[in-house]
Amino acid sequence: MIGAILSSAKVISNFSFNRALLDDYTRGKGIVQINNMARTVNLMASDHARYHWGMVRAIYSRLEEIFSAARKWQITSTAGTEIGGEIGSGSEVADAYFTQEAEASRFIRVFPGEVYTPVGSKGSDGKIVVEYINMRDSQAWEETVTLTIRGNKVTKIEGGSRAQQFEKDIEANVKAHGDKATLIDSWHGGMNPKARIPTTENKSLQGATSGPALMHFHLGSQKEPISAGILFHTVEVDGRKIYGGGKLLVVDDAKIAAAEKSFGVS
Repeated sequence: MIGAILSSAKVISNFSFNRALLDDYTRGKGIVQINNMARTVNLMASDHARYHWGMVRAIYSRLEEIFSAARKWQITSTAGTEIGGEIGSGSEVADAYFTQEAEASRFIRVFPGEVYTPVGSKGSDGKIVVEYINMRDSQAWEETVTLTIRGNKVTKIEGGSRAQQFEKDIEANVKAHGDKATLIDSWHGGMNPKARIPTTENKSLQGATSGPALMHFHLGSQKEPISAGILFHTVEVDGRKIYGGGKLLVVDDAKIAAAEKSFGVS
């Protein structure tokens, strides 16, 4: 399979393949990877899967502009997350998965890979109320885990059985990577306004991870961090709200409006 991928200019994949493993082989090769996870007729016909890809690119580009020019960030959530810090100049996780040399292979992922590049974190303080582990849990937890963050590092973990497991996961990463495994490396989330939103009736996270209702913090400055997920978040950078209660507010931006006109999207 790796041989076939490396001999191709474009790879369309509709199955789950370990991204970290694939990165070791394809990084810097300029291979376009379209990881299409729509496996059913209903998913293929959904508003999410059919949303104009030019719009996804436009939203991505605008978010990149905003985050790269900002200095400070503040994130809250309906579950109780309250944390803020400065935007770092780099991110180990971003370097591992989203480097500029591999931009094509990272970005051209149509369903459900619409996420913006991780935003580096430094000097953060506050608390993160973790509601799920991204790409591991199929739905949000009934019992949350509260992380106390001081100096961009986890200093306390509170909660029930979930917190105990969380501590074990961190301890395992510390053994493998040292103290950097306790750092808040970066954060990012979904940006497709047509992705499904988890509801009380349907709490499943499937199909929602690339939507604006979900985001996660990368706990650990290494290639395999713990992705501490939150729901219905509000993101402010330099005092401007980019997300509000799990809704993408940047869709009202003039550049996004111009893209909608250009692509005939209403």
